[in-house]
Amino acid sequence: MATPRETGEVIGSRGTAATADVQTSPSDATPEAVLNNETTHIGGNLNYTGANLNPNVFSGDASEFISSDAYGRTATTANIYFPLLSNSNPVSITVVGSFTVDTVDFVTRGTVTSANMTLQGISSGRVARIDFTGLSGVVNSEALILRAASAGSSITFNF
Repeated sequence: MATPRETGEVIGSRGTAATADVQTSPSDATPEAVLNNETTHIGGNLNYTGANLNPNVFSGDASEFISSDAYGRTATTANIYFPLLSNSNPVSITVVGSFTVDTVDFVTRGTVTSANMTLQGISSGRVARIDFTGLSGVVNSEALILRAASAGSSITFNF
């Protein structure tokens, strides 16, 4: 087991990534380490880095909210928007499980799977739009929410 770094010890001076990646308190995290994302824990709190953050995955267990930025388009379709953090536009989606499209009053407009979802070409690295079909009773411009219908449901944007 690695020993805690000494005050002022340079990150990486012991030669192993595991030693460099664990901080024992906020005061021993050097500004250089924080700026370079060289830490995974600071003061016992998880510090999200590119190695453990998946901003392109939207997932949840049954009934959990996935997106609240959704709007009815026609009586059977809706547009749902997802915030992304990428320098590239998404080229496809990978869908696991099923989802319900509900009104803000929790009236279900339909259950959707990958067969009912289409990633739109206007999607960018900042906002992606998926169109959902197979719904019923949707009103144009009606505010909608997307919820997971089954445990482990997820939508992954691929770049």
